[in-house]
Amino acid sequence: MTGGSIFAVLAALSGAAAGGYAVVRLFAAGLSRAEKVAWSVACGMLLSAGLSALLMAAGLLPGPKKFAAGLLAVGAASALALRPGRSPASVPAKKAAPVATKILSAVSYLAVALFALEAARGGMWSTDHVAIWGFKAKTMFETGTIPHRLFDDPAVAFSNPRYPLLVPLSLSSFAAALRAWDEHALALLYPLLQLATVLLVSGFLSRRVSAVSGAFGGLLVSLCAGLYKPANVGTADIPMALGFALAATAWLDLREHPDSSATARLFVGSLFCAATKSEGSLFVLFLFVASVPPVIRHRRVPLRESVAMMLPMALHAGALQLIRGHVADRAVDWSLIFSGNVVELLPRVREVLARIVTVELVAAAAPLACLAALWLVSARGPADPLSGPLVLQILAYAAACVLSAFDPIWQVDSAFARITLALFPLVALIAGARLPALRATASMPRS
Repeated sequence: MTGGSIFAVLAALSGAAAGGYAVVRLFAAGLSRAEKVAWSVACGMLLSAGLSALLMAAGLLPGPKKFAAGLLAVGAASALALRPGRSPASVPAKKAAPVATKILSAVSYLAVALFALEAARGGMWSTDHVAIWGFKAKTMFETGTIPHRLFDDPAVAFSNPRYPLLVPLSLSSFAAALRAWDEHALALLYPLLQLATVLLVSGFLSRRVSAVSGAFGGLLVSLCAGLYKPANVGTADIPMALGFALAATAWLDLREHPDSSATARLFVGSLFCAATKSEGSLFVLFLFVASVPPVIRHRRVPLRESVAMMLPMALHAGALQLIRGHVADRAVDWSLIFSGNVVELLPRVREVLARIVTVELVAAAAPLACLAALWLVSARGPADPLSGPLVLQILAYAAACVLSAFDPIWQVDSAFARITLALFPLVALIAGARLPALRATASMPRS
């Protein structure tokens, strides 16, 4: 890794975020500045991956000049669609932040900076990166295409051909901007995603609850050492954590104010989730399920919510079908359910639950006890509706271990804690909104 590589990748990441802001400004009504930065990073990642896929589909080799031209075209289209005089309303200016808020925010940014140093020094080396995400990304970068052998060659079945392609396409696009595959420089994408998640959680809570609540929630996210660690650099867990937070905050905003800006954000958040990992689509589906009870009470069809959540998943599934065709699911043994094989299924359920309770829950006993204490002494918060989808997602992860085509205990030990940690920003959202000392004076500005 050289100073030039670091400068080049920082320029590429900044350019992508700037292009992302050109999109975000179209649906930024009511968002805080921190949230706009977070959404810009997410949209920049989607734009980079999309531009890379389009260039390769057209038979063109992705490169810095082509990316710059594409991002400039997006900026020009945004300027025409929303001129300065027609800018959406933003959150009113707030008073100076309390000292406690500044201290908590400073610690959060320090944690992000330390993770950035760690990521740049260590690079991308984990088994999942080498076998799955980095393997696909480097193949795309070296060939300048999305070769079909990534999906139908039995020799590379270890790379999970069914997985979505946002992470590999993003890494290959930034490598193309560097004109080199530098794993240390490319690793800086992950601290940026951590910063985006911190800003999104803190900005949302500051807007909907209070400044101190926002700083507290952002601090919780930044200090999640189990998620933001070197072993997750180069994989999809850190991007997935941002995707969960994007969809969750947009969904909460849409429940409070069903306007076009919140709808657009939910659309983008759902697309980001679906394009990152398969469980991203599952989480969006659980958000949709959580929208059903209010619909029953008010006797109306949630057309806006349905389109914003279901259409991105359908479009993404269609795009994957065009790129790779049908790929069999080798990780899940569905015959355990559809063949009525209860004799084998029930022992698996007992083994998985026992392992989760005696190993995973025991290892997380201290933080879980702190969260339980906060729940007991605090009032209901504006992020509480996320509790249902959060619990359903965790149960789905446990079910995936039960139905694993491999050893279910190995599946729990190797994956359960890692993938559930990506849900921690949702826990931070709920916990930050329930701070008992702040609930009496909580403010919830409307867009």
